Formats: sequence, structure tokens, C-alpha cells
Amino acid sequence: MRQLAFLFALCLGSMCLGLGITYLALTRGQGFDVLHIGPWVSAPKSGTLDIEPYTKAMMARSGQIPLGIAEGMSFSASRDSQGRPLNASCVYHISGAEPSARVWTVTLLGRDGQALGNSDHHSLTSQDLVRMSPSSFDITLASYARPLNWLALPKGGSFLIMLRLYDSSLSLSSGALRASDLPRIERESCS
Repeated sequence: MRQLAFLFALCLGSMCLGLGITYLALTRGQGFDVLHIGPWVSAPKSGTLDIEPYTKAMMARSGQIPLGIAEGMSFSASRDSQGRPLNASCVYHISGAEPSARVWTVTLLGRDGQALGNSDHHSLTSQDLVRMSPSSFDITLASYARPLNWLALPKGGSFLIMLRLYDSSLSLSSGALRASDLPRIERESCS
């Protein structure tokens, strides 16, 4: 009887540990098949049949629909180019050479990956940008309105930046994508 109770406790403990690790992997993980390119993170197989189960479960849990491999690529960033976590009390600039894509978007999301509020200043497309140079761009992220290209940061806490490239000549599968191919995220100041 004592061995049966020990076996039951062992099975219950193992089950709790397994469920706990799975929950943490789905809510705080990034999956196993991710690429880190500077501050940007991407799951290159997320729009294919070869998607690994944890990334598939995270996308199903969040309600995201991944871009198909022929449609484009998506990248997210939770840190700036120096590796510091993104903080809504700071001002940031997303800048660099124009990404090699027919159309691209930059969107601010909450830490949970969901859209921020109901303001229309949380996303910009490549067609919406005011350009000072034909081959580069600069977007300011701040909690108050700024001239030219501005995205409104949330009231406080951390946030994510989502970059989506549609009909791009770049490829994640070849491994040839470099940090210089994607925009930099620079912190200007913090309050």
C-alpha cells in the first residue's frame, strides 16, 4: 500500500512538473526553431508544414495567423539594438535602410502579443511613411506625439515591436539574412 501511494505521488508530481513546464514554454517561450538577427526574432518555419509543435501551440493560443513562406516574413523585438528591454517610458527610433520588400509594416503590440488600445497610431506601413531620403527611414516611438513618423507607446511597462515584410526578396531559409538587412532600434532617452 505504501509503494502504491509513493507511485501515485510520483506520477502526480511528474504530471504537475510536465504541465508547468509546458505552460511556461507556451506563455514565456519563443519556440525552439527561432532565428535571432540583431534585436529581431523570427520563426522561419511558422508558415510551413514543418512548424515545430511549441511554436504552433503558441500561435494557436495567441490567435496569430502566421505568414505563409511565399507571403512574407515576420519579426518581433522585445529589446533594443543594445540588448536592453523595451520600456514604454523611453523614446526609441526605428531606422535604417528601406527593407527589401514590396510592402512592410511596423506595429506596436502589448507584451502579450495583442494589439494596443484603439488608437490608430500603433502601426505604420511603408506607404504611410514620410521619407527624408529615398532609401532610408526613421520612425519615432514615444508616448506623446512627435513630428513626421510617430507611433504611440502604451502608458507604461514593456511592449513588442512587430515588423512584417510582404513579398520580400530576402530569405530566412537560406541563412543569408544579416542584422544590417533589418532596421535598428535605438533608445533616445528615458523619463
